[in-house]
Amino acid sequence: MGKITDLLNTLWRAIRRFRVNRDFWIFVVFLVVAVVFWFLQTLKETTTKQVNYQFVLVGVPKDVHITSDVPDEVSVSISGRGFAILDFMSKNQKPTVEVNYNTLPKENGTIVIDANTWRRIFYRQLSHSLTYGSVSPTPLEIEYAAAPATSTSKKK
Repeated sequence: MGKITDLLNTLWRAIRRFRVNRDFWIFVVFLVVAVVFWFLQTLKETTTKQVNYQFVLVGVPKDVHITSDVPDEVSVSISGRGFAILDFMSKNQKPTVEVNYNTLPKENGTIVIDANTWRRIFYRQLSHSLTYGSVSPTPLEIEYAAAPATSTSKKK
């Protein structure tokens, strides 16, 4: 707290040395008030923001090997009121999306995460005041190979 007080005292002394008339300070006060009102009005509007989520594939069985490159990040377009986006961005400095391998549709050695799957994933993660618009890459295709089953029984 002492550092803040020292900083404010130093700032106050600098302002007092800067001699201007009273009209200037009235102008500065009203300018600050106008900027605050403008900022509040801007945050009331609906806006869209691109957010990069760190992508993590979890729950991969030990006998499954991912053979394709899995992206480190996915880009998500979220929209909502400015206050909701500001709240989201302040709480999530580096948002992460964890996708469970077992819940994904699999076909012929390929996992395909399409728009509907992304919708289910982000519906659970985003607050109800935010909606997601698009995810890149869509569809996300991840190739895998299952290791051959090893026999645990011994021949007699």
